Amino acid sequence: LVACAPAEMRKSFYEVVNWKTYVRTWWWEEATYDSNNLDGEEVELFGQEAVRAFLPVWVCRAALPVPELKTLYEERWAAWEAESPKWFNPAFEECVYDELAPPHVLAAWIEARAA
Repeated sequence: LVACAPAEMRKSFYEVVNWKTYVRTWWWEEATYDSNNLDGEEVELFGQEAVRAFLPVWVCRAALPVPELKTLYEERWAAWEAESPKWFNPAFEECVYDELAPPHVLAAWIEARAA
């Protein structure tokens, strides 16, 4: 069937990509809704920002868009602390790798671990 389609339309049938590319092209660039389990509770994520922020909860480290996540967290973490979306809670913070956390958050985490 695919071979019968015009060459310029074949890519629309399917494309084989690796997990990292899929995370980058679908979950980072296009997805605007997801539901996931966090700490035993179903969490609905509405909007691209929430879907992007939540990626470290369920995507392996090697497939994460690290530079983009670091930028997102640095720009939005303070706002999330202030407005506290349902998904932004201690269970979410536990899933965020140290390398992704904004400097002031990482400093607080390190201090808490040392105590």
